[in-house]
Amino acid sequence: MKNKTQTKNHKTEAEIEKDIIKNVYQYEASRTYKTIFIVWAVFIVVQFLIVILGSSIYQTLKEQQTLDLFQLFSEDFDIIRENLGDVLYTLYLESPQLLLAILISLFLTMFGIIFFIIKNFKKIKNRFGSISKFYAKKMT
Repeated sequence: MKNKTQTKNHKTEAEIEKDIIKNVYQYEASRTYKTIFIVWAVFIVVQFLIVILGSSIYQTLKEQQTLDLFQLFSEDFDIIRENLGDVLYTLYLESPQLLLAILISLFLTMFGIIFFIIKNFKKIKNRFGSISKFYAKKMT
C-alpha cells in the first residue's frame, strides 16, 4: 500500500504529458526563432557586402574610365547589336574578377535565402501560429 508521501512526489501521467508537450513547444519555439534570426542576420550581412563590393567595383570601373563604353548605347540599335559582345568582353576584362566573382556568389546566396523563405513560408507561418496558440492558451 502506498503512503501519502509517495503519491505527492510522483506526477500523474497527465502532468508528465503536459510537461513533455511544454518542453517540446519550448524547444521548437527556440529553434524556430534561432533559425529565423540566423537567416535574417545572414541576409542583412549579404546585402551589406553586396553594397560594399558593388560600390568598390563601380569605383574601380569609374577610375579606369571603363564606364565610358556605355555611351555606345546612345547610338542606333544596329550599332549596339554589332558591338555588344565587344563591350561586354572589355567590361569583363577591365573589371576586378575576384570581386566580381564574390559579388555574384553573394547575389546567389541572397537569392537562395529568398527562395528558402518563399519555399518554407507556409511551414514557418504554421509554426509561429502553433507556438502563439500554445502560449496564448497557456496564459489563460
